Amino acid sequence: MSEDSPRVLVVDDDPDVALLVKTVLERRAGCIVDVAGDGLSAVERVAAMRPDVVVTDIEMPGLSGLELLAELRRTVPSVPVVVMTAHVSVEYAVSALRAQADEFLTKPLDNGKLVEAVMRPVEEGRRRREEAR
Repeated sequence: MSEDSPRVLVVDDDPDVALLVKTVLERRAGCIVDVAGDGLSAVERVAAMRPDVVVTDIEMPGLSGLELLAELRRTVPSVPVVVMTAHVSVEYAVSALRAQADEFLTKPLDNGKLVEAVMRPVEEGRRRREEAR
């Protein structure tokens, strides 16, 4: 993987889901993927790795995915965030969009949609960061 490979932070308290997302993005999209098991460690990882996109679950102990999204919008507003959930509801979708999520995915994940949902905002996020400089 080259230095230009998209850097992705996957945040999910279910290690099996995190591994699946990591594997799909590495193999199908050539991404460099790091994993955080909760929202608090994700905040630290974002500062350290400067990802091109963050993929987060909504329901997690401690800092939820929506709370993580709000924190990312406050601290690194240019990073795209893909929100995923197994609990499909209009309320979750509306909450994620109000919190300025870039994409919303439902579990079980469709691998093709996952790759598309990550790669689309990668280029947009890189462009935003260049403009911010």
